[in-house]
Amino acid sequence: ASLLKRFPTLVFNNPANVEQAARLVGKHHAIFLDLFGAHIVSGTGGDIIAAYRSFLDACNQASVAVDPEASALVTAAEQIAPDDSFPPELAESDDVALYHHPLMGVSFLVCYGQVEAAYRTPPADAEDPAAEVLRGYVEDKTVPGYVLEDLAAKYPDTVDAAYRAALSSPGFRWEPDGAALLRRHRPDSGPGKDVPGVSPVPSSLIDEYRRLS
Repeated sequence: ASLLKRFPTLVFNNPANVEQAARLVGKHHAIFLDLFGAHIVSGTGGDIIAAYRSFLDACNQASVAVDPEASALVTAAEQIAPDDSFPPELAESDDVALYHHPLMGVSFLVCYGQVEAAYRTPPADAEDPAAEVLRGYVEDKTVPGYVLEDLAAKYPDTVDAAYRAALSSPGFRWEPDGAALLRRHRPDSGPGKDVPGVSPVPSSLIDEYRRLS
């Protein structure tokens, strides 16, 4: 199963609207940071589902604050993201992260804590369970490259050792080799290729997003 669960996104077919869409996603990013104090929140599946719904409610409140008439369009977070919209491997996990990127929006990351632990304390060798989890993130195209880049920046003193063990590559160095590794597994993603990923948003904002599609 994929280590990353992302809700469906609206596709922006008109390149001229990408910049405007990015600003809209940026507004949600600011709300996320104000609500949680960071761009990532970790916990159990239940914790993260609750956090995501809190985020949706905060987006609703921000929308109504700007346009009081939007209150008529507000939908409760539980309706936007009902229980059955979350796969069991996420909902029942004790290790999930809710990640918000300023351009790409929301991502749900299962086993994120284990991957971060592998960066912090490198696996002993390729057979180490931590190495297997790290390889899973590297090889899973649905895990955004920026998640791995973010962790590499957070653990610059141990990232090389983590990848050398996980990939059985003694000469690996993240600084010169990391970008090529990500391109190999994600040829359609990266600088200049990613466009704003608008996750499910309060219904009071959905029409605004659709006008950009």
